[in-house]
Amino acid sequence: MLSTCLLTSCVVLPPTADPPADVPPLLNIAQVTPVLFTPFEIDKPLAGIDFKIEKLAMQSIDPTSLHYYWYFDWDGSNPMLDIFAVCQSKPTCTIVVCDHANNKRADHTLLAVVSSAAQLDGAVTPTDFPPNTVYDAVEWRIDNKGSCP
Repeated sequence: MLSTCLLTSCVVLPPTADPPADVPPLLNIAQVTPVLFTPFEIDKPLAGIDFKIEKLAMQSIDPTSLHYYWYFDWDGSNPMLDIFAVCQSKPTCTIVVCDHANNKRADHTLLAVVSSAAQLDGAVTPTDFPPNTVYDAVEWRIDNKGSCP
């Protein structure tokens, strides 16, 4: 079962394929930007915000072989996973809140999933991976204090 930590708490996402047993976390949560577990507020939603996964916890994995998936405001209620996908498969994602649907809302999330294999074709959740895929995730809560045009 995958634990995803928000800025204020941790939740458990129901994966379709559990990572192998006895595998340490893939991500070093101390090396993600912005820092997790602290309130993250923006007052300029037209400006880009950089999110980064800077270092891995597992040094034995070649970082160039990993797959990065980023989802803005994914909540699990819509099986059309692609409409929530943002950024390319890279360790950095720049978000401009006003560029996305539901930009009038005050609360948003950005979910980053890093894996050792590509998602299954037709994936409907961020953790739809082949069996024995090593993956990990972090999720930021973004509080938009500004307004979009």
